[in-house]
Amino acid sequence: MGDLNWNEEVLREQLYEGLLDEIKDALVTSRPRYDSLGHLIQICREMDNRIRTRVAEWVQPGRTQ
Repeated sequence: MGDLNWNEEVLREQLYEGLLDEIKDALVTSRPRYDSLGHLIQICREMDNRIRTRVAEWVQPGRTQ
């Protein structure tokens, strides 16, 4: 199987297409600055962790609203 040789812009687009809507929304509202694809991936992971933590807070057994 050969290499695809995709440039960084195409890789960013592919990353974005695969993101959860919640992460896309967070990217839109926070407009983070990044200098590489690796940095963008790191930002997305951090956002995903924060979103999952927040969701876990909402679904805790015995939580009253």
